[in-house]
Amino acid sequence: MITIVYNRMTVMRKMMISLLCIMGSIGLAYAAVVKIPDIMWKLGSAALAVMGIVYFGRLFSVTLRAMVRKQSELFVYDESGIYKENGDLVPWPNIEHFTVVYTRIGILFQPIFTHYVFKLKNGEQVVWHTYDLLTDEEAKQWARVLQEAVAARGSLNRRTGSNMSV
Repeated sequence: MITIVYNRMTVMRKMMISLLCIMGSIGLAYAAVVKIPDIMWKLGSAALAVMGIVYFGRLFSVTLRAMVRKQSELFVYDESGIYKENGDLVPWPNIEHFTVVYTRIGILFQPIFTHYVFKLKNGEQVVWHTYDLLTDEEAKQWARVLQEAVAARGSLNRRTGSNMSV
């Protein structure tokens, strides 16, 4: 059984950086309301402050929750398949497609953190969220490992060729 875990020091560093960025965004919001006289600069600063508070506020809450948790396990897989968040096993042959969605900003400035999506033959999806607790290098490394695992163990992928994208 292979367990993908996050490094607590990396999470602590991200938590501190997000806290500093939240304070900077609050300072920018204050400046937009009180200090900046030009209306265009005021609107731009306010929009940037809102984006910073929403994005880094979410990152701070995720990292704080990760620091409080006893175990640093994100997800688990083994020779028989992958495990959903509720512990159910999905066998490798049932996986049709594997994709990685990297961190980006969604609608209303909501962050969409890196996650791995396994599309099953029956049309369902199993999503493993990293919550941005892995470094970019770790996320890419695990994406390659999982891509190879799906290609090697998925019967559909062996028959029809590689359908995976990273």
